[in-house]
Amino acid sequence: MRDSGAVDDKVIKKAGGKAVIRPGKNSVQVVIGLKVQSVADAARTQLGM
Repeated sequence: MRDSGAVDDKVIKKAGGKAVIRPGKNSVQVVIGLKVQSVADAARTQLGM
Protein backbone atom coordinates (compact mmCIF):
# COMPACT_ATOMS: atom_id res chain seq x y z
CA MET A 1 0.00 0.00 0.00
CA ARG A 2 1.20 3.54 -0.64
CA ASP A 3 0.31 5.02 2.73
CA SER A 4 -0.43 2.89 5.76
CA GLY A 5 -1.80 6.03 7.43
CA ALA A 6 -4.84 5.74 5.17
CA VAL A 7 -6.04 2.78 7.24
CA ASP A 8 -8.54 3.85 9.88
CA ASP A 9 -7.83 1.85 13.06
CA LYS A 10 -11.25 2.71 14.51
CA VAL A 11 -13.04 1.24 11.50
CA ILE A 12 -10.91 -1.92 11.64
CA LYS A 13 -11.63 -2.38 15.34
CA LYS A 14 -15.33 -1.65 14.89
CA ALA A 15 -15.41 -4.40 12.25
CA GLY A 16 -13.95 -6.87 14.76
CA GLY A 17 -10.20 -6.45 14.35
CA LYS A 18 -8.26 -6.78 17.60
CA ALA A 19 -5.24 -4.70 16.62
CA VAL A 20 -3.58 -2.87 13.74
CA ILE A 21 0.18 -3.19 13.35
CA ARG A 22 2.25 -1.04 11.00
CA PRO A 23 5.58 -2.82 10.48
CA GLY A 24 6.58 -0.32 7.78
CA LYS A 25 5.46 2.79 5.95
CA ASN A 26 3.83 0.74 3.20
CA SER A 27 2.37 -2.19 5.12
CA VAL A 28 -0.35 -2.94 7.63
CA GLN A 29 -1.17 -6.10 9.54
CA VAL A 30 -4.59 -6.57 11.10
CA VAL A 31 -4.96 -8.98 14.01
CA ILE A 32 -8.34 -10.70 13.71
CA GLY A 33 -8.26 -13.17 16.59
CA LEU A 34 -10.62 -16.10 17.01
CA LYS A 35 -12.96 -14.94 14.22
CA VAL A 36 -10.25 -15.36 11.60
CA GLN A 37 -11.90 -18.30 9.81
CA SER A 38 -15.20 -16.47 9.29
CA VAL A 39 -13.34 -13.37 8.09
CA ALA A 40 -11.26 -15.47 5.68
CA ASP A 41 -14.39 -17.19 4.36
CA ALA A 42 -16.12 -13.82 3.81
CA ALA A 43 -13.03 -12.46 2.02
CA ARG A 44 -12.88 -15.51 -0.25
CA THR A 45 -16.57 -15.11 -1.08
CA GLN A 46 -16.09 -11.44 -1.92
CA LEU A 47 -13.08 -12.30 -4.10
CA GLY A 48 -14.94 -15.13 -5.86
CA MET A 49 -12.55 -17.79 -4.63
